[in-house]
Amino acid sequence: CVSFQGLKQLWCEEGQAIGEIQLPDELVRDLTNYQLHPALLDVGMQVIAAAIGEEESQTTYVPVLIERLTVYRRPDTSLWAMASVAIPLKDNKDSLSGQITLLSSKGETIAIIEGLQLKQVTREALLGREADELRNWLYEIEWRSQPRFGRQLPPEYILIPGEISRKLNPLVSKLVSEIDLNSYSKFLSQLEALSIDYIVHAFV
Repeated sequence: CVSFQGLKQLWCEEGQAIGEIQLPDELVRDLTNYQLHPALLDVGMQVIAAAIGEEESQTTYVPVLIERLTVYRRPDTSLWAMASVAIPLKDNKDSLSGQITLLSSKGETIAIIEGLQLKQVTREALLGREADELRNWLYEIEWRSQPRFGRQLPPEYILIPGEISRKLNPLVSKLVSEIDLNSYSKFLSQLEALSIDYIVHAFV
């Protein structure tokens, strides 16, 4: 197996892996600031990656869920990580489940990560775009002025109120004569009188 950063030794077979961890000096100073240093979780993920097995080694898996993390004691600078993964089901080959146990150099349990869910991802999904489409890697937004309605309109396109009134007045007289608004006005007064009669009779 390939040795990962932070691991002194690593033993693995399909579905299981054990790694000896030696924290680097730059992390030892921060060890007391955490109940469980994040770097230990990272190394644990590296160990479980080794446990995935040769058949799945060409596939990228990322952790998406931890059902339970139990911390029993603070770790020392030297510890062990034991990892195991379950063989994926035939109907769910894009997911794996596993467990990581961190042990002290004396064999005491430091922490257990249970229900670790790993999901298969593609290179394109990790990049967030098609890797071979270079034209999508760099872009910028450029605003360009466009004329309204497909042509540039002059400032005097919008008429002033007086000009609008002058153009519409002749049309108003023509419309009144064409639709005979006077007849509608007479009919409306008769309809209102009839409505009043109905209301009066309803309450008598």
